[in-house]
Amino acid sequence: MHHRAIARFGATAAIFGAFLVLTILISGNFPASTSTPPDAPTEVETPAHPSTDEYGIETSDFEIVERSIRRNETFADILTKHNVSYASVVTLADASRPIFNVRSLRAGSPIRLYVDSLETARFLVYQKSAVDYVVFDIAGDTAAVYEGRREVKTERRRLAGSIENSLYRTLEEQDLSGRLVPELAMSLSEVFAWQVDFFRIMQGDDFSVIYEERSIDGESIGIGRIVAARFGHRGTNYFGIYFERGDRPDFYDEEGNSLRKALLKAPLKFRRISSRYTQRRFHPVQQRYKAHLGTDYAADTGTPIYSVGDGVILEARFARYNGNYVKVRHNSTYTTGYLHMSRIASGIRPGVAVKQGQVIGYVGSTGLATGPHVCYRYWKNGVQIDPFTDDIPPAHPVDPNLRDEFMITRNQLLPLLLEPTSPHYAERVTVGTYGALL
Repeated sequence: MHHRAIARFGATAAIFGAFLVLTILISGNFPASTSTPPDAPTEVETPAHPSTDEYGIETSDFEIVERSIRRNETFADILTKHNVSYASVVTLADASRPIFNVRSLRAGSPIRLYVDSLETARFLVYQKSAVDYVVFDIAGDTAAVYEGRREVKTERRRLAGSIENSLYRTLEEQDLSGRLVPELAMSLSEVFAWQVDFFRIMQGDDFSVIYEERSIDGESIGIGRIVAARFGHRGTNYFGIYFERGDRPDFYDEEGNSLRKALLKAPLKFRRISSRYTQRRFHPVQQRYKAHLGTDYAADTGTPIYSVGDGVILEARFARYNGNYVKVRHNSTYTTGYLHMSRIASGIRPGVAVKQGQVIGYVGSTGLATGPHVCYRYWKNGVQIDPFTDDIPPAHPVDPNLRDEFMITRNQLLPLLLEPTSPHYAERVTVGTYGALL
């Protein structure tokens, strides 16, 4: 029987687990996935029609079968079910090695089979991602395998809103495809990681952002780059304008100063502060009041902990009260510590150089701790202080030789970022196509 295909490739190639790292900016959780599990796919056939499809294959002589790869299903399983001999499967797998290892097939990824009148598969398309694919040609006398990329359209859009609950919830309420929400929230938080404490954003904060949205055949597959953004936080507007000329592509403020600081605001992405730096706190284990010279970030066991800046590992070991902990010297002024890890990341030991954002360990509750969290310690000139009270100098500004060009870019973007927002208001409009001036 012939059935109409109900499965499309598009954005379904995105694997949903990647975004759940973002338990974000929020007190709430992500919506539960409604995707069909890979071990229970839907397989349907569509009547052939005379045309060349998006993969360059003439479809008029074939029935098309579209589905996702089942759990534990192999390359041979897929083809032998459609009357391809095992010898041909081996030949095809060998031919594909320089291009794609068939053992890398992932459960849940979309495939398309082209089946002839003898119910034998003649082509197989494996969708590696929303954009990249591999074609296995079984129709010719010689096995052939080649890669391709689907045409991606990129448009610039503006989105603005006022926060009632959280940045994530505000984005979620807009007319965005499901995958855009966590991507855009993550990207915005990374732009302003040095200016805004996203653990403490509040009702009334507002934002506007110009970003690139990528689509295939009218279906969104995610965002590209943030072009420019504004975040209004506690009465102050912060601007970020991406400028890539010269040897320092980066986000800069409206005056051309880099938004990058020497250190990140926090060692975790989007978890709540469970205890702040204070000279007097009732210790839940020792049952007495004492100074707490760190900031506790509560998170699930195993959550990655990042070094807040470039530096060299001073200590990486277990101690009775600190549990598994790491201490990083960033320069002659700043040192940071990360306590109570479930484990220290592989390769992290004294003397090793680390980069900003590099994983150095994982959240746990070792040492003197009642639940999973990281106690973040911060030293300036050898004295432990509250990191939220410290003013860290910015990185390099725009190259003076490129400043006039930067100001032209800034003057094009600022009016769009400054268009007013109000409570319960958000908009998403197309403001240009890729490469076009705004």
